[in-house]
Amino acid sequence: MKQSQRCPKCHSMDIIGDVRPLDRTDNRTHAAQLATYRNPDALLFTGRQKTPMRAWVCADCGFVEFYAEDPKALKVTPK
Repeated sequence: MKQSQRCPKCHSMDIIGDVRPLDRTDNRTHAAQLATYRNPDALLFTGRQKTPMRAWVCADCGFVEFYAEDPKALKVTPK
């Protein structure tokens, strides 16, 4: 949808792009993020790698696609 500007579900071209999804925790609102971990079993120093998400929304049917803002930031390098 981001590249084609067409909804894959209903084929509408009425797309709202670059929407910032929000997450609410502890009565605070912030940008939703994706995360990977180099050491997921560690109690501390998990090596979290994160990036914000962006969304593209079909204004006709409501279908949503999410994209990582910096997908390479999530890549876990082998030890």
